[in-house]
Amino acid sequence: MTAPKVPPVQHTGSDSRTRILLIAPEPFFHAAGTPLNIRSICRALTEGGYEVHLLTLPLGADVAMPGLVYHRTARIPGIMSVPVGFSLGKAAYNLILALHLFGLMVRLRPLAVHAFEEAAFYASPMARAFGAVAVMDIDSDISVQLADSGSKLAGVLAPVAAVLRRFALRRSKFAITVADSLTTLVALESPRTVVREIRDVPPEETVRAADAHVVEDIRRELELGAGPTIVYTGNLDRRQGVEILVQAMAQVFRRIPDARLILVGGTDAEVARIRDLAESLGIGERVVLTGKRPTNLMPEYMALASVLASPRLEPLVTPLKIYAYMASGRPIVATDLPTHTQVLDESAAFLAAPTPEGFAAGIFDALSDPERATRRGLEARRLALTVHSYDSFKRQVLELYASVEKMRRSSSAREREAG
Repeated sequence: MTAPKVPPVQHTGSDSRTRILLIAPEPFFHAAGTPLNIRSICRALTEGGYEVHLLTLPLGADVAMPGLVYHRTARIPGIMSVPVGFSLGKAAYNLILALHLFGLMVRLRPLAVHAFEEAAFYASPMARAFGAVAVMDIDSDISVQLADSGSKLAGVLAPVAAVLRRFALRRSKFAITVADSLTTLVALESPRTVVREIRDVPPEETVRAADAHVVEDIRRELELGAGPTIVYTGNLDRRQGVEILVQAMAQVFRRIPDARLILVGGTDAEVARIRDLAESLGIGERVVLTGKRPTNLMPEYMALASVLASPRLEPLVTPLKIYAYMASGRPIVATDLPTHTQVLDESAAFLAAPTPEGFAAGIFDALSDPERATRRGLEARRLALTVHSYDSFKRQVLELYASVEKMRRSSSAREREAG
């Protein structure tokens, strides 16, 4: 069910009544979808006057923010990184986070415990035990991700994760989701939990106009010619469908030989995998793999694009990069799946079947009519800067926390009356 809107409260001071404990079971900060979303939530809450305590891993870089206090766990020897998705290293860190959380609950006595993804499995029941309001933040269906990961161990854990999620949801007063499918999931698994769907927003670094001089410098560095450029930014995880994009480009290159594909992002292993695929298709010299690049350069990389490509195959959860694509104003070709269609339609993007042939057709469609492509790119930017603006995001977060405070006050009043 969805609670009525409550006007957001702006605080000027901070004590346990306005103290929020966030648990992020991943490296923070680094430029990836969930950490960017966590940063936006921290910013919204601190700007609203809350004191935010962020419990996270010892990996990543601090983001200076008034009102934000970091609590990092000890480093596990031998674990230098924690990749996206399931890993034994991440499981080990979650055990440490749970122990650390108990100590912080005793010391801080926060208004609310706001836990991301699997951290809610232990954070929500612990918050309830201490009388804090539990907020579960769900960015994906973790049980589906485990089942689809290709790992036998992760596949075995998928049904366990579904049970633990339902257990945590039923001990959470509020849930935040980013997609219709996740909102429906919460309503089915825990009807009493108040669910708010708060969609992501473009990272602030990506909303600015591109620097034309830097764009030309990158163009020269990558040795791009005058032909059209198809640009993809983000990780190269198999759920992103980059293989389909590369296979589609083999068809595009046959008709447009001077086109180029630029893939911005990916680990060394992911880059090597995609390079091998491109070479096996005989198009290696026309596919540029840059590896990871700073988030603050994304406007310049996106400005290179005749077309921005999002071949994502994960069907339901919208990737954060779509909002950055939209903010850029460049034409977008995206798979015709709910992951995209819940934020884009044919007025703001070229929607293509999630196959190499379908995606190639979408790229041809966008390149064949530059005026129509420009109109759709500008409409996508309008949506990004209005419907998906940071101001709208902040308002929704603060409205939720006004409801959290109201619930906590009501609970405290009942306890006093009972006492």
